[in-house]
Amino acid sequence: MIREGSNRWNTTAVGYFLGKRPYFHHLTDFVRSIWPVVRDVKAMLNGFFFFQFKTMAAMEEVLEGGPWFFLRQPIVLQKWELGMVLRKLKHTEVLVWIKLRHLPVELWTTDGLSTVASGIGRPLYPDAITRACTRLDFSLNV
Repeated sequence: MIREGSNRWNTTAVGYFLGKRPYFHHLTDFVRSIWPVVRDVKAMLNGFFFFQFKTMAAMEEVLEGGPWFFLRQPIVLQKWELGMVLRKLKHTEVLVWIKLRHLPVELWTTDGLSTVASGIGRPLYPDAITRACTRLDFSLNV
């Protein structure tokens, strides 16, 4: 019974907005335009949204492709997990992505990026594309 129920949600991301809750119909139109891989969007009364994707790979691509914004408001997204408690966290720090333009290629290493990015905030990790040395985005906690 639990396995069947959890299989229904295993391609779902759960999210909430930092700021005013958007109108559901505006959000669903927007989400379908930027994430055509979304199967369904569900709204909870507590301000959470469930984004059901067509495949696990599609969901993971969206989760790794962020950060995402709707009307300039960031959405906090995470993969649904069995037993998950829907609770909004107090955000005293916000994860941001930065682009480092004109960075010498010899600094395209974890240590190089970390050293440069530490001038702005506390570096966390490069995204998958940066690790592959195709684009320079870096996650920071500021």
